[in-house]
Amino acid sequence: MMNFIHFKRKLNYLSVIFALTSMSVQAQDTIKPSDYIGKTVAFGSYYTDSDKEKSPLIWRVIDCNDNECLLTTDYVVIIGQYHSVEKPMTWKDSDLRYWLNNSFYKSSFNKEEQKYIVRHEIEAQFNPVHDTDPGENTFDNVFILSASEAELLSNEHRKVMATNYANIKAGRSYSNLYDVWWLRNPGLKSVHAMVVGGGNTPSSFIRPNGLLVNVEFVGVRPAIYIKKYRYKKSTIKGSFLKGTVLQL
Repeated sequence: MMNFIHFKRKLNYLSVIFALTSMSVQAQDTIKPSDYIGKTVAFGSYYTDSDKEKSPLIWRVIDCNDNECLLTTDYVVIIGQYHSVEKPMTWKDSDLRYWLNNSFYKSSFNKEEQKYIVRHEIEAQFNPVHDTDPGENTFDNVFILSASEAELLSNEHRKVMATNYANIKAGRSYSNLYDVWWLRNPGLKSVHAMVVGGGNTPSSFIRPNGLLVNVEFVGVRPAIYIKKYRYKKSTIKGSFLKGTVLQL
């Protein structure tokens, strides 16, 4: 069965890698921020094939303006719970928020990379169908998407698989099926959180009822805001990224 690295190599990505240095580079071929929406970005690193070595994190650009861009990972990086206990829960108080802004943030981005991440006010959005209370806004370095943000992704880009590492950590064998993944909105009740895919729905379907917050086998796609940048064409070689890319 095709493993994750082989799967990623088969995709014809126009990828972006960020050069996090202080040197001044005059971009010969620049693009507008809006032109960048839908492209992929290599930024930071995390475990993908095993826990032995990290690989570049691949992100999908969801939205971009003159000041910042919104990105989410192009695959599920880990499989786990929104919260460890089945009880009324908001994004603000969830275990998943704590893990993303502590363990994941520190493990995935070095000090230079962290300078490019915007600590952003994250809106607590009501459930679009059931009007479930989402709690208070937060200020996060890393978060997960809301339902309205997930809608900015194409149907194809809402369908994602988990990495080998995520499957191993979850105690399951590698699967070439699309995964269900968490959104930060509350679900049917405050003991639920919304998800994308899963059940008998299409893999790209946003499910307003969601799942209980302590369900274990749900994927996580971290999201970040990064600062405005300029681009130039560059050529790199690596496990996931080959050929011409855009570079800061």
